[in-house]
Amino acid sequence: MKPCFGYIRVSTQKQGEGASLDAQKDAITDFASQNDLTVTEWFEEKETAAKSGRPIFNQMMTRLRKGQATGLIMHKIDRSARNMRDWNLVVELPKFGVKPYFVVDNDLCPKFPPAWRGALGVKSLALGSHLVHCLSLQEFHGRQVAQS
Repeated sequence: MKPCFGYIRVSTQKQGEGASLDAQKDAITDFASQNDLTVTEWFEEKETAAKSGRPIFNQMMTRLRKGQATGLIMHKIDRSARNMRDWNLVVELPKFGVKPYFVVDNDLCPKFPPAWRGALGVKSLALGSHLVHCLSLQEFHGRQVAQS
């Protein structure tokens, strides 16, 4: 089984009191078991991703770049980043031997070549940094496959 970190996040402390973190964790756990992955450590954050500087996210990214896991599993793209700096950190993970996985839309994101990932980041920033709801990934994916 491939060792991965699991990352779950909500935007506020109040949201952290609800079921969202548990639901994300359950979905990631199911995804991992179905894909021969194992979560070796969990990272939980109750902070907005609209601006960079999340301490737990940054600590996790540093450890991933040092090779402490070979994968990172997150529930959805918007749980990882809503700002260009953090999105770039996620996109750059494969350079360090780390594969990012998303429980929702996982079949789309790893297929983006670097130019598309860059365009996705710029487009998301221009649209308010909400990758999933402001941008049709299905449409984007269709264009990418058609041009391959």
